[in-house]
Amino acid sequence: MSGHTHTSGSQVVRVLVVEDCQASAHLASALIRKAGAVCDVADCGTDATRRLRAERYDAVLMDCGLPDIDGYEVTRRIRCGECGSDRERIPIYAFTADADAETRFRCAAAGMNGFLSKPIVRPELDALLRSLSGEIASREPERLAERTESPSEAATFDVDALLDRVAGDCSLAIDVVASLLVQLPSQIREIQSSIDAVECPRVASLAHQLKGAVGSIGGERLRRMALQVESAGHAGDVATLRRLAPAMDDAVRELVEAIEASDLNDRCSDMPPPSDFSRPDSVKASTVLVVEDDPTLRTMLVRILERSGHVVVAADAAETAYERLVEAVPSVIECVVTDYRMPGESGLDLIASVRRSDPTVASILMTADGEQRIVADSMRAGAFDFLEKPIDARRLCAAVDAAIQQTREQRRTAEVRSGVAAMGKTQAQMLRSQGDCSIPIELSFFPKLDAGGDFFSQFQLGEKRVICLLTDVSGHDLQAAYLSAYFHGMTRGMLTHAATAREVFDLFNRFLVSEWNASGEQAGHAERQLASVAVSSLVIDTEVGSVESLTCGAPAPSRIDNEGRISVIGERGGAPLGWFDEVTAATSVASIDGGGEILMWSDGLDELAQSVGASVLSAAYLVCESRRNGKSHPLIEHAGDDILVVSISLNDGQAPEERFQPLLMWRYRGNQSAEIDDLVAYWRRSLRLALPGLVDGKEHDIILATREAVLNAMTHGCGEREDGIAKLQIAYRASTRTIRVWVEDSGSGHAFDRAAHEQSAGDGLVTEHRGLTFIHFLASAVRYERNGASLMMDFVL
Repeated sequence: MSGHTHTSGSQVVRVLVVEDCQASAHLASALIRKAGAVCDVADCGTDATRRLRAERYDAVLMDCGLPDIDGYEVTRRIRCGECGSDRERIPIYAFTADADAETRFRCAAAGMNGFLSKPIVRPELDALLRSLSGEIASREPERLAERTESPSEAATFDVDALLDRVAGDCSLAIDVVASLLVQLPSQIREIQSSIDAVECPRVASLAHQLKGAVGSIGGERLRRMALQVESAGHAGDVATLRRLAPAMDDAVRELVEAIEASDLNDRCSDMPPPSDFSRPDSVKASTVLVVEDDPTLRTMLVRILERSGHVVVAADAAETAYERLVEAVPSVIECVVTDYRMPGESGLDLIASVRRSDPTVASILMTADGEQRIVADSMRAGAFDFLEKPIDARRLCAAVDAAIQQTREQRRTAEVRSGVAAMGKTQAQMLRSQGDCSIPIELSFFPKLDAGGDFFSQFQLGEKRVICLLTDVSGHDLQAAYLSAYFHGMTRGMLTHAATAREVFDLFNRFLVSEWNASGEQAGHAERQLASVAVSSLVIDTEVGSVESLTCGAPAPSRIDNEGRISVIGERGGAPLGWFDEVTAATSVASIDGGGEILMWSDGLDELAQSVGASVLSAAYLVCESRRNGKSHPLIEHAGDDILVVSISLNDGQAPEERFQPLLMWRYRGNQSAEIDDLVAYWRRSLRLALPGLVDGKEHDIILATREAVLNAMTHGCGEREDGIAKLQIAYRASTRTIRVWVEDSGSGHAFDRAAHEQSAGDGLVTEHRGLTFIHFLASAVRYERNGASLMMDFVL
């Protein structure tokens, strides 16, 4: 991708990346700029909207899980014009690691144009930038919105709409119209007799079927009339039904006359035969089950899919569909296309039943209602996609092709499941048998599948020196597990022969770039996915009391001392191995005098914390406690990525419950006091994630005292300056049930005598410094350092 400059006309393409994870933002911006485009980064939704109002961008990469306003809401605000009317149509792509069906629906409903995977894939990014470098596509995204239903303003019979809907297939258009004309008299008679018999639910069902049929041929006036009849039937409004019956008869007569008077036959005789629908090379012809109770629409669906090269099995109801599934070889059906409203079981019931018997089959739901609730329900039931009626041939074929690809991918995954399980057992055995180590280490590993790309190794370099290596290979399959095991085996061999960690990283990076990824790019398809390895290494020397950190695209480790103070060892920096020809890494050396604990973790922990808007350290405590208790938390079970947390004890023989465990660490600017309510909400979520049994009264005291201390640090210690820094750290020691809070500011402190002030305040009701007095009342113990610029509060639960 390097060497290609992406421009739009005479303008360089400008991309806004909205991402709060510094590592993801750094990698995305680096690759975008390497491709010759301009990139800015916003770390929250508020910053994104501000930048969009002030600057021109050609596209937005939007993370969905932002700390203040989620990406869905930010997108909705942009589409509603909050960033300016000229920004409403800007292409917005979800920047997410979780592109399942429900996420795709939420993104589409919010107004996003598509997806870009996380971690970012270079060919995918390059394709996006190439599309932007031409004429920027800025169409209004499809929305689920109610249509204005006015029959009098609609066309009686729209030949152009019909031909467009069937992609110019004149033979199909004529057949569909003929089928409708055959069915129409009996449908109208049934509706009329049901109205006379006051069978409102049946009226609604019949009108719904009529609505789909006439909509498919471009009879918009009758379709809207049928919608009104359906609504009145659902409401049990007999008076309205009787009023609408004559008008519907008139609309039917007008439709028949319009069809007979149309030039459909003449136009079709002059049109060349349609070409078959194009299909991706990876999607070969498949067997599709179509379930639709209306004969006209069923005919249309079958013909369209057969013209696309598929074998179609048709059914008129869920009950018949079950018979077709039994008749077919289980592995033959690769896609189910079903109507939502049908006699008997609904399409949602059918999808749920199909998934129970074969969860690999992708299903598509059709609905004429345009209701977000129905679509959301279909996603929860396991539908892969949904289609709104009237059905468009191109959209139908594209959705079916995508569903077939999904089915085949899921079946391939199922075929290698046993292999993944075997690899998982091997990984577990390797993690358990790390050999003797002079430093106590605890592993909390929760892979998304039986095997994963996250792995940890420790190597004794001498009597007092240990290297700890944590890796996160992109993907959750056998390839990721294989690369992870290969990397750690290679590392062990090189370290045995006195190589440094940097030399190991350089060698493996060359292997990924020059051999593994190069062969995948040359293949030109999915035979081998491009791979990357985020890696974090620590060389711990207990003799000199130091730790050396080297990270390539991985989270920076954190250390907590015996006093409960938390510090980051270095910073998250560099790019994962496999991205660039040269290794870019962040290095740091820190002291470990005084003991304590070091935490390392993989990206999955960051995603878990972001999903609930809490601190990554509180998520680490949850994961470690879940492993220690042998109970997996629901959040961990539904995590979208592998989770690996490593706890390294620097105190020999000390149990985890005897040490302070970090729950939260954050730095605030001195001018952020107006945001205190949002900050408090974040603290509360973090405490509740780590300590769900925390008594409400105690939580209230902790939050209230912390709020006062942080405000005091911002206002007085930092003087409300933007360059002032207020630090907050929260830790927990289980053995004494103590929560320790540290609040520090960048100020010089003060000469305030609290004891003398309390005496004068008690005598004369002095109001100054009442907040500090309040803190002493709430906390079990309070300690000051650096003339009050550092404050420690203990709360015994």
